[in-house]
Amino acid sequence: MLKRLSRELYRFLRQSNNYLSRRKKEKIKMDVTKRNFDEGLLNQIREEVDSCSFVSFDCEFSGIHAESNVCSLDSLSERYEKTIRPSITQFIVFQFGLSIFSPGSISGTLKNRSYNFHVWQGSSVPSMDVRFLCQSSSIDFLAGQNFDFNKLFKEGISYIRLSDASRLKQNLIEKQNTKLDYPSSIAIPEQQEDFLKDIHQRIQKYISDDKEEEAPLELPSCNGFQRKLIYQTVRETFGQEVYLETNKKRLLLVNKLRSREKNQQLELEEFDKILGFSKIVRIISESKKPLVGHNMMLDLCFTINQFVAPLPETYEEFKTLAHKMFPEVYDTKVMANIGPVKEHVLNSTLEDLVAKLKESPFKIPKLESKDDAYAESGLYHEAGFDAYITGLCFLGMKDYLIRQMSSSEDKSKIVLPYSNKIAVMRINDVPYLNLDGDDIFPDRSHVFYVTFPSLWKTTDLNSLFSSFGNVQISWLSDTSAYVSLYQKNLAGSVMDSLNCSSVYSLTPYDKHKNGNVPSSITPLLEKSDIFNTSNLSSPTNNTKKRAVSPNGTPDASLKRSKSKPEAPSTLNIFPESSTWD
Repeated sequence: MLKRLSRELYRFLRQSNNYLSRRKKEKIKMDVTKRNFDEGLLNQIREEVDSCSFVSFDCEFSGIHAESNVCSLDSLSERYEKTIRPSITQFIVFQFGLSIFSPGSISGTLKNRSYNFHVWQGSSVPSMDVRFLCQSSSIDFLAGQNFDFNKLFKEGISYIRLSDASRLKQNLIEKQNTKLDYPSSIAIPEQQEDFLKDIHQRIQKYISDDKEEEAPLELPSCNGFQRKLIYQTVRETFGQEVYLETNKKRLLLVNKLRSREKNQQLELEEFDKILGFSKIVRIISESKKPLVGHNMMLDLCFTINQFVAPLPETYEEFKTLAHKMFPEVYDTKVMANIGPVKEHVLNSTLEDLVAKLKESPFKIPKLESKDDAYAESGLYHEAGFDAYITGLCFLGMKDYLIRQMSSSEDKSKIVLPYSNKIAVMRINDVPYLNLDGDDIFPDRSHVFYVTFPSLWKTTDLNSLFSSFGNVQISWLSDTSAYVSLYQKNLAGSVMDSLNCSSVYSLTPYDKHKNGNVPSSITPLLEKSDIFNTSNLSSPTNNTKKRAVSPNGTPDASLKRSKSKPEAPSTLNIFPESSTWD
């Protein structure tokens, strides 16, 4: 009996602790839905952003990868135009996390407030009935993180693109200006007189009621011709006492016309509600404050495409638009993989990075935060929490870089070399793209485009190039691949030695691409004192048989591996990336 009571007591205490733990996490969630997304909250966020030091963000999506072949030797324009843009335009953001870091009450300190927005357009704008794809692996992943889909669909905040908003608002104003300009009168058929008499009696009774805020009067269902007659006769009989509109059921509604100006204002206010979450993006953009993300290429592209404007077709147009909207961005993955921080960081996923930055020789400055418990909640893959952790990582790495400087150096400019550099995944020799300047065009004179019989495997290509040492093979199809020499000085003899067969063909990379002239690393990073070239890694010979699909591993669909262990980096396989140590 005593043992039984002990077991029951233990079970009760364990359940109580689990319940309290869940309540604690629920309490610290800063969820924003259409229920609490009001003008007061909007003004609060605007004031916080205007006075902040920087903001960090993160997104959760309905999917990530559209079908496409990703090659480690893509150019940046190829990667954007054939892979990134097609994916972004098919999926949507479900959740947007925003973390605002502002000066604290004590000089040199910071405080933080974080927000977790659920965004869902729903049917608030019938003409913008959104269609999108869901990727099953992404949905399974979110469900595994206890993502609340019911809250998203029932309480998500509406939005429209800022580029569409100006057009729709102008259409609304034009509609208001022509609302009372009715077409010329038509004769009323005798068989419609009783119908119209009944309509007028209903309207007269509605007008006679003195309730100023009374709900609209819904008229009986009618055909198009009767609708036209109603518009005509109501104008003639009631003048500007009422105005008509159509609801979603295509029924006519009669509204008391308090004043034309007041109704115009109400319509504009209703439009402002539909603009919804996009106002947050506009606040961030107009503030020109530094925007921080982790492995943020997809987050940035999704944000622009969903809330700003359709992603441009070309890579250069994308860079122009992104830099115009967000003129100063920082990617904590770039900061972790390049420069002094890199020698201490083995894995730059978000969860591993923040854990490393809590250890020596790093330290994350303490915040005067109203949300201290958020840091201990472990709510990874909730957008608001990931945004918060991203901001902590930025502060931790910035603190470390400052401590490496001499006392005479300008500490305010320590992170400028990383400004507008965004991490690029799975391109061997281009570790980032540069939003506000020239990109890296590495020397690929040691790379050859090879075509061959479909039966060939990796071992056949290794054998073909065996006299030139170790190579890296990037498969393009069953009959073509790029082969990269590690010993670049031998590249000049490849064509003379191997280009003599009818079974396969060889073409130098630049000739195959008709491409760009190789150039060096971007000047600001190249000149920065915080970089060195002492830790080049050596490549290994890949002798494995290629995967059935060139699209990546089964883990590729997970959210940019922000908290999933990642494979060893290949950024330094080739000598042209030596500046990236």
